[in-house]
Amino acid sequence: MRSLADSIKKYIDQNPIRFHMPGHKGIGTLEQYDLTELPGLDNLYNSRGCIKELENNIGNLYGCRSIISTGGATLCIQTMMASTLNPGNKIIVDRHIHISVLNTMILLDLHPVWIYRASSARSPFGAVITKEQLAATIKANPDARAVFVTGQDYYGFSPDLKALSGVCKQNKLPLLVDNAHGAYLKFLNPSAHPIELGADMCCDSWHKVFPTFTGAAVLHMQEQFDPTFAKQRMRLFGSSSPSYLVMNSIDNCLDYIKTQFAPNFKDFINRLANLKEELKALGFQLLNEDENSFLKLTISGVHRGVTGFELQEKLAKQRVYVEYADHNCVILLVGTQNAKTEFAQLINILKTASSRPAIPMSTYSLQSPLIQKKSLPAAAWGRYKQIALKDCNGLVAGLQELKCPPCVPLIMPGEVIDSEVINVLKLCRYHSINCVG
Repeated sequence: MRSLADSIKKYIDQNPIRFHMPGHKGIGTLEQYDLTELPGLDNLYNSRGCIKELENNIGNLYGCRSIISTGGATLCIQTMMASTLNPGNKIIVDRHIHISVLNTMILLDLHPVWIYRASSARSPFGAVITKEQLAATIKANPDARAVFVTGQDYYGFSPDLKALSGVCKQNKLPLLVDNAHGAYLKFLNPSAHPIELGADMCCDSWHKVFPTFTGAAVLHMQEQFDPTFAKQRMRLFGSSSPSYLVMNSIDNCLDYIKTQFAPNFKDFINRLANLKEELKALGFQLLNEDENSFLKLTISGVHRGVTGFELQEKLAKQRVYVEYADHNCVILLVGTQNAKTEFAQLINILKTASSRPAIPMSTYSLQSPLIQKKSLPAAAWGRYKQIALKDCNGLVAGLQELKCPPCVPLIMPGEVIDSEVINVLKLCRYHSINCVG
């Protein structure tokens, strides 16, 4: 069977007359690859031909069943939650989640039981959740139907997924993992990919770490799950016109992973090690250095009196743009496609960074559980208005507009805003939030 990329090329080579979507009619370089469901090009939501072959090849590489997404990890998250839960179910959730998880719970009317993260000196978002926390939460909520955790978070910290999956298996609960930043973990030695560590389902955002177009993602699942059923759930959330540009880039990327990624990654790791030593020699801290987070650099200058916001501004003036910045650090997503000269330019700019007396790190994790006054859907779908932070104490939160990245909601719809929430939001440079009523 032809690959998807070959099938698209075959169509283009015919020099076809395009009496079909899209409206650009293939005029342009990328436009000629931007197609729709035509004979020989299969259908994402009912894949039986070249798209199915692509998914099988990805699954064989990752040792599981896999389906592709052109709606990023968001569509994968929606699909895996809708595939394992029914509306109204209770779900145990890591408090540190992406907004797409919250949105899916609202749409499915799921009832979350939050596991709050303990404070951490290294991670301002809090320490990763432990098997003890999970076991205690499951024991207190025997009617829960699934567990959802963030794998590698924005700072690059990952929980012990093998231990968490053991707890879930003992209690016969599916473990769902947001692995949006960790598609490459499969190719470490040993592998640190959630599926191999026991997760039942996980999402990989290929576009975050591999050379693919934005929106390219993969949903992986263990053998007991039915990809056809998952596709039925996926079509409830996804566009009826999935992007062939994105799917074609996934197919091309699969060839890259099989033939070039390993040697390129080995060379990259060596270059990255040298970069880290140079950064430390300049007095910067790398907050996640001992993790499997090879593609995230968390560069903190607080020990030399420089905030992450200041570093971001300094780099941007020299046309160097980072993934994320907060008070504590700048986060750089690096990868095999970054040239050695780009690393050198980064070092040259940071050499000129100010050095002042040390300043403390900020903490963005809540330590006290918040009071839920309204259900997630009631608060999210209700009317709300923007209120200045100083006037929010005691009010009920609506659905928030979040800074993206990292798009992690601090307070959930329906929760009562208290002084701790207000103080943390101020640290995150919020001036107002949405309140119900």
